[in-house]
Amino acid sequence: METADLSYLEYRTWPIEGCQKTIHTLEWTHFAAVSFELDDSISAWARHPGVCVANVIILCIISIREGFLPDYLQRLLREIRDISDLLDDEERAWYKDDLRTLEILM
Repeated sequence: METADLSYLEYRTWPIEGCQKTIHTLEWTHFAAVSFELDDSISAWARHPGVCVANVIILCIISIREGFLPDYLQRLLREIRDISDLLDDEERAWYKDDLRTLEILM
């Protein structure tokens, strides 16, 4: 990935953990949790493009599974770039699996 410290696998777990936390701890709806996680992660995107891609993909998967897909996520999904070239073999496998899951759900 683009940093030695963080990997796609870590990037993809942050929005999942964040959504679970806000849903269970604060008793927010899935819709509110997805919106909050996206807003909370935007500041890191300039430094780590993988955060953007992973968050958008995972938040889209969460949203679709919960029965909604907001316009703002659809727009971001259309605008993200392929990051395969930034990933090692294991991360690339997870990334491609996430993309397949998203494609099936859509």
